[in-house]
Amino acid sequence: MSEFGFETHPLEPPLKRPPSGSNALGLTGFILSLVGLVTCGCFAPLGLLFSLIGVFRRPRGLAIAGLVISAAGLLELAGIALLVILGVFSSMPSLKDGFRIAPQIESYRQAHNGAMPTAWSDLPGVPAGGPTDHWGHPYHYTLLPDGRRVELLSDGPDGLPGTADDVHVQIDGGRVWVYVGRPPPWLRP
Repeated sequence: MSEFGFETHPLEPPLKRPPSGSNALGLTGFILSLVGLVTCGCFAPLGLLFSLIGVFRRPRGLAIAGLVISAAGLLELAGIALLVILGVFSSMPSLKDGFRIAPQIESYRQAHNGAMPTAWSDLPGVPAGGPTDHWGHPYHYTLLPDGRRVELLSDGPDGLPGTADDVHVQIDGGRVWVYVGRPPPWLRP
């Protein structure tokens, strides 16, 4: 006891904050989620896993950022998977064919006062039966009823006309559209 009636304690050192340290799992999750975003979502599931575990350790900042970024990477991965399921990538060579043929059609139209070619034989440099798609089947050439668009129809991988895998390439001036199966409403003649 002190002379004033108070208990005295020796001076204790002030409480020190523990060092901030690092959250290795959160950092790993953050890095993997960034890599996942750049690689079309390939590493996003791993980034999500490490970030989710890292959220339960301190500091949480990078782990939370990793969660958000890996969620975006997973959306990217899901979008690519959906495109593959819908067969969009199988129509890419047909899109390339459309862009290759579109200038020839436009040149013909300009040389013939706006009239569109009615058959492959109207276009110079195109084989008599027309070009073939990347499955080796000939494109069917059709001038659409509106008279300003041309459709190149590929029978698709099965080679049978009128099936769900048919690839339609519509050309309107310099614009080219490709769709698989039934045309969307805005492209129907």
